[in-house]
Amino acid sequence: MSALDSRALTSLDCFGQRFSAPGRTRYTVGGPLAACVETDELPFSITVRRPDDNSAQRQHDVEVRHARGGFTVATPQLEIAAGDVVIWHAAAAGTPPYGVWGLDESDGTFSSAALRDAAFYGHVFGAAGEYAWQDANGGTACGVVRVRDVDSRDRKACERWREELKEGSIVAVEGGKVEPAELSVVVGQTVLFAVAGSEGLAITDASLIRLSQCPATSQPPA
Repeated sequence: MSALDSRALTSLDCFGQRFSAPGRTRYTVGGPLAACVETDELPFSITVRRPDDNSAQRQHDVEVRHARGGFTVATPQLEIAAGDVVIWHAAAAGTPPYGVWGLDESDGTFSSAALRDAAFYGHVFGAAGEYAWQDANGGTACGVVRVRDVDSRDRKACERWREELKEGSIVAVEGGKVEPAELSVVVGQTVLFAVAGSEGLAITDASLIRLSQCPATSQPPA
């Protein structure tokens, strides 16, 4: 089962970043320590152009692939408009954990292991239970996601479950403020953590790191 951890993405996760200013960004996809590579080892690029008049913002999906012991992407060179969002995801269930890290022309960085402004992390909760999370990078943001099971023997319960899966669940994180700090979803549902105003957030299952009690929730992390 894939852990809740934006530092190590799997096929049950996605990472997204909005690019607001024109310019060129180079990036890499690698193991969870992708941010530690040399800056001349950034083989992929995103060219951000000025948007056309009255053009709508778009979402661009980039599939991450793993073959011959390394990672690559389906679109190594991508061109987008300022304001567009790029989403990285792995379609193959056997894809090893990976991270995305990039550097733009103004020396700004973006990373799935350090979510900053206009970034998001999505995770599919595949098993029922309570998932306390906190910032593994030392920030104060924290919360809990409670995942309800479904009785597969009950046809009406299954119908309700299918309807719930269509609903999006968003947790907004701005600095140390989390809304909602406590969230209830159904098994199989995706939760999107939308980040703004952060210095570099890593959303991580509390069981993977040493944590103190989360003051934003009614119960301490597991």
